[in-house]
Amino acid sequence: MRKLAVLGIGLALLVTSCGGASDDNASEQPDLAMPQPADRAAIVARDAWSDLRIEGDEVEGYATFVDMRDAADAVVVGAFTSFSPGRGFQGDAAEDQMWYINGTVEVSEVIRGSWIAPTTIEVEFVSSAPDEATLEADLAALNAGIGGGDTILFLRDKGGDEAGLLRLVNSYGLVTTTSEMPVDVPLGEVPVAEEANGLTEVQDPRSQWATLDEFITDMRS
Repeated sequence: MRKLAVLGIGLALLVTSCGGASDDNASEQPDLAMPQPADRAAIVARDAWSDLRIEGDEVEGYATFVDMRDAADAVVVGAFTSFSPGRGFQGDAAEDQMWYINGTVEVSEVIRGSWIAPTTIEVEFVSSAPDEATLEADLAALNAGIGGGDTILFLRDKGGDEAGLLRLVNSYGLVTTTSEMPVDVPLGEVPVAEEANGLTEVQDPRSQWATLDEFITDMRS
Protein backbone atom coordinates (compact mmCIF):
# COMPACT_ATOMS: atom_id res chain seq x y z
CA MET A 1 0.00 0.00 0.00
CA ARG A 2 1.40 3.40 -0.92
CA LYS A 3 1.25 6.10 1.72
CA LEU A 4 -0.89 9.08 0.79
CA ALA A 5 -0.23 12.46 2.36
CA VAL A 6 -3.75 13.73 1.73
CA LEU A 7 -6.40 12.83 4.32
CA GLY A 8 -10.13 13.37 4.29
CA ILE A 9 -10.55 13.27 0.51
CA GLY A 10 -12.53 10.05 0.82
CA LEU A 11 -13.92 7.69 -1.77
CA ALA A 12 -16.74 8.99 -3.95
CA LEU A 13 -19.27 7.56 -6.34
CA LEU A 14 -21.18 9.17 -9.16
CA VAL A 15 -24.48 7.80 -10.47
CA THR A 16 -24.04 8.30 -14.18
CA SER A 17 -27.62 9.38 -14.70
CA CYS A 18 -27.00 12.34 -12.37
CA GLY A 19 -24.37 13.89 -14.62
CA GLY A 20 -22.01 14.58 -11.69
CA ALA A 21 -20.80 17.73 -10.02
CA SER A 22 -18.41 20.07 -11.82
CA ASP A 23 -14.91 20.70 -10.48
CA ASP A 24 -13.32 23.91 -11.69
CA ASN A 25 -9.98 22.85 -10.21
CA ALA A 26 -9.95 19.42 -11.86
CA SER A 27 -7.45 18.91 -14.64
CA GLU A 28 -8.06 16.97 -17.83
CA GLN A 29 -8.02 13.20 -17.69
CA PRO A 30 -4.79 11.60 -18.92
CA ASP A 31 -5.21 9.83 -22.26
CA LEU A 32 -4.62 6.26 -21.08
CA ALA A 33 -5.49 2.98 -22.76
CA MET A 34 -7.86 0.83 -20.71
CA PRO A 35 -7.51 -2.96 -20.92
CA GLN A 36 -10.56 -5.17 -20.87
CA PRO A 37 -11.57 -6.45 -17.41
CA ALA A 38 -10.92 -10.04 -16.34
CA ASP A 39 -13.49 -12.81 -16.55
CA ARG A 40 -16.40 -11.81 -14.33
CA ALA A 41 -16.65 -15.32 -12.91
CA ALA A 42 -13.08 -15.31 -11.59
CA ILE A 43 -12.37 -15.10 -7.87
CA VAL A 44 -10.47 -11.88 -7.19
CA ALA A 45 -7.21 -12.01 -5.29
CA ARG A 46 -7.16 -9.72 -2.26
CA ASP A 47 -3.95 -8.08 -3.47
CA ALA A 48 -5.72 -7.07 -6.70
CA TRP A 49 -7.45 -4.33 -4.69
CA SER A 50 -4.19 -2.90 -3.34
CA ASP A 51 -4.04 0.03 -5.78
CA LEU A 52 -7.37 1.31 -4.39
CA ARG A 53 -6.23 1.30 -0.75
CA ILE A 54 -5.05 4.50 0.87
CA GLU A 55 -3.89 5.33 4.38
CA GLY A 56 -5.70 7.90 6.49
CA ASP A 57 -8.32 8.40 9.15
CA GLU A 58 -11.71 6.79 8.64
CA VAL A 59 -14.43 9.30 7.77
CA GLU A 60 -16.98 7.35 9.81
CA GLY A 61 -16.67 4.40 12.17
CA TYR A 62 -19.17 1.64 13.00
CA ALA A 63 -18.94 -1.47 15.17
CA THR A 64 -21.32 -3.57 13.07
CA PHE A 65 -22.40 -3.75 9.45
CA VAL A 66 -26.04 -3.35 10.49
CA ASP A 67 -25.10 -0.05 12.15
CA MET A 68 -23.31 0.97 8.94
CA ARG A 69 -26.27 -0.11 6.80
CA ASP A 70 -28.77 1.83 8.90
CA ALA A 71 -26.61 4.97 8.80
CA ALA A 72 -25.81 4.78 5.07
CA ASP A 73 -27.75 6.79 2.52
CA ALA A 74 -27.73 3.82 0.16
CA VAL A 75 -26.58 0.20 0.09
CA VAL A 76 -26.27 -1.57 -3.26
CA VAL A 77 -25.10 -4.89 -4.66
CA GLY A 78 -23.26 -4.87 -7.97
CA ALA A 79 -20.18 -5.93 -9.91
CA PHE A 80 -17.20 -3.90 -11.12
CA THR A 81 -16.87 -4.10 -14.88
CA SER A 82 -13.95 -1.76 -15.63
CA PHE A 83 -11.62 0.92 -14.26
CA SER A 84 -10.66 4.11 -16.09
CA PRO A 85 -8.70 7.32 -15.41
CA GLY A 86 -10.69 9.97 -13.59
CA ARG A 87 -10.27 13.68 -13.04
CA GLY A 88 -7.04 15.14 -11.76
CA PHE A 89 -6.72 17.42 -8.75
CA GLN A 90 -4.11 19.32 -6.79
CA GLY A 91 -2.65 17.69 -3.69
CA ASP A 92 -1.41 19.43 -0.55
CA ALA A 93 1.94 20.41 -2.06
CA ALA A 94 2.26 22.49 -5.22
CA GLU A 95 4.08 19.66 -7.00
CA ASP A 96 1.48 17.05 -6.03
CA GLN A 97 -0.67 16.28 -9.06
CA MET A 98 -3.14 13.57 -8.16
CA TRP A 99 -5.90 11.63 -9.89
CA TYR A 100 -9.07 9.73 -9.25
CA ILE A 101 -9.76 6.26 -10.60
CA ASN A 102 -13.31 5.62 -11.80
CA GLY A 103 -14.62 2.11 -11.21
CA THR A 104 -17.73 1.27 -13.23
CA VAL A 105 -20.26 -0.86 -11.35
CA GLU A 106 -23.35 -2.58 -12.71
CA VAL A 107 -25.90 -2.38 -9.88
CA SER A 108 -28.03 -5.51 -9.60
CA GLU A 109 -29.88 -4.74 -6.35
CA VAL A 110 -30.65 -1.75 -4.16
CA ILE A 111 -30.92 -2.78 -0.51
CA ARG A 112 -31.27 0.73 0.88
CA GLY A 113 -31.87 4.01 -0.93
CA SER A 114 -34.86 3.69 -3.23
CA TRP A 115 -33.74 6.87 -5.04
CA ILE A 116 -31.02 4.75 -6.71
CA ALA A 117 -32.53 2.54 -9.40
CA PRO A 118 -30.54 -0.49 -10.58
CA THR A 119 -28.24 1.08 -13.17
CA THR A 120 -24.58 1.76 -13.84
CA ILE A 121 -22.65 3.86 -11.34
CA GLU A 122 -19.08 5.07 -11.28
CA VAL A 123 -17.07 4.70 -8.09
CA GLU A 124 -14.45 7.40 -7.71
CA PHE A 125 -11.36 6.27 -5.80
CA VAL A 126 -8.40 8.45 -4.85
CA SER A 127 -5.31 7.14 -6.64
CA SER A 128 -1.98 7.09 -4.83
CA ALA A 129 -0.08 7.03 -8.13
CA PRO A 130 2.72 9.65 -8.14
CA ASP A 131 2.68 10.05 -11.95
CA GLU A 132 0.71 9.15 -15.07
CA ALA A 133 2.91 6.15 -15.88
CA THR A 134 2.16 4.62 -12.49
CA LEU A 135 -1.52 5.47 -12.87
CA GLU A 136 -1.57 3.65 -16.23
CA ALA A 137 0.09 0.61 -14.66
CA ASP A 138 -2.37 0.64 -11.76
CA LEU A 139 -5.33 0.77 -14.16
CA ALA A 140 -3.93 -2.13 -16.16
CA ALA A 141 -3.53 -4.18 -12.97
CA LEU A 142 -7.04 -3.34 -11.76
CA ASN A 143 -8.66 -4.23 -15.07
CA ALA A 144 -6.70 -7.48 -15.24
CA GLY A 145 -7.32 -8.43 -11.62
CA ILE A 146 -10.82 -7.22 -10.73
CA GLY A 147 -14.07 -7.82 -12.48
CA GLY A 148 -16.78 -10.20 -11.60
CA GLY A 149 -18.26 -11.29 -8.36
CA ASP A 150 -20.88 -9.48 -6.38
CA THR A 151 -19.76 -6.56 -4.25
CA ILE A 152 -21.89 -4.76 -1.67
CA LEU A 153 -21.30 -1.01 -1.29
CA PHE A 154 -22.35 1.19 1.64
CA LEU A 155 -22.76 4.74 0.33
CA ARG A 156 -23.01 8.30 1.63
CA ASP A 157 -24.33 11.26 -0.38
CA LYS A 158 -21.64 13.94 -0.06
CA GLY A 159 -24.22 16.74 -0.29
CA GLY A 160 -23.60 20.46 -0.53
CA ASP A 161 -21.66 21.52 -3.61
CA GLU A 162 -21.05 17.83 -4.30
CA ALA A 163 -24.69 16.75 -4.19
CA GLY A 164 -25.20 13.74 -6.43
CA LEU A 165 -21.72 12.45 -5.66
CA LEU A 166 -21.53 9.50 -3.29
CA ARG A 167 -18.66 8.06 -1.30
CA LEU A 168 -18.15 4.84 0.54
CA VAL A 169 -19.15 5.25 4.18
CA ASN A 170 -15.59 4.20 5.02
CA SER A 171 -12.92 1.78 3.81
CA TYR A 172 -14.97 -1.11 5.20
CA GLY A 173 -17.90 -0.04 3.03
CA LEU A 174 -16.89 -2.34 0.16
CA VAL A 175 -17.54 -6.01 0.94
CA THR A 176 -16.83 -8.82 -1.50
CA THR A 177 -15.37 -12.31 -1.88
CA THR A 178 -11.62 -12.62 -2.41
CA SER A 179 -9.23 -15.53 -2.80
CA GLU A 180 -8.43 -15.26 0.91
CA MET A 181 -11.88 -14.77 2.46
CA PRO A 182 -15.47 -15.54 1.42
CA VAL A 183 -16.57 -12.27 3.08
CA ASP A 184 -13.80 -9.70 2.85
CA VAL A 185 -13.25 -5.96 3.20
CA PRO A 186 -10.26 -5.60 0.84
CA LEU A 187 -9.93 -1.82 1.21
CA GLY A 188 -9.83 -2.01 5.02
CA GLU A 189 -7.22 -3.31 7.41
CA VAL A 190 -7.99 -6.92 8.37
CA PRO A 191 -5.61 -8.48 10.91
CA VAL A 192 -4.56 -12.12 10.95
CA ALA A 193 -6.85 -14.46 12.89
CA GLU A 194 -4.75 -14.63 16.07
CA GLU A 195 -5.02 -10.85 16.42
CA ALA A 196 -8.78 -10.73 15.86
CA ASN A 197 -9.91 -11.01 19.50
CA GLY A 198 -11.75 -7.91 20.62
CA LEU A 199 -12.04 -6.38 17.16
CA THR A 200 -15.30 -5.02 15.84
CA GLU A 201 -17.37 -7.01 13.37
CA VAL A 202 -16.45 -4.78 10.44
CA GLN A 203 -12.75 -5.46 11.01
CA ASP A 204 -13.17 -9.23 10.88
CA PRO A 205 -16.30 -10.23 8.91
CA ARG A 206 -15.07 -13.84 8.76
CA SER A 207 -16.30 -14.30 12.33
CA GLN A 208 -19.99 -14.17 11.42
CA TRP A 209 -20.65 -15.08 7.76
CA ALA A 210 -19.57 -18.17 5.85
CA THR A 211 -20.54 -16.79 2.42
CA LEU A 212 -21.22 -13.44 0.79
CA ASP A 213 -24.77 -14.58 0.04
CA GLU A 214 -25.37 -14.98 3.79
CA PHE A 215 -23.97 -11.49 4.38
CA ILE A 216 -26.20 -9.95 1.68
CA THR A 217 -29.24 -11.77 3.10
CA ASP A 218 -28.55 -10.32 6.54
CA MET A 219 -28.17 -6.83 5.09
CA ARG A 220 -31.60 -7.17 3.43
CA SER A 221 -33.35 -7.97 6.72
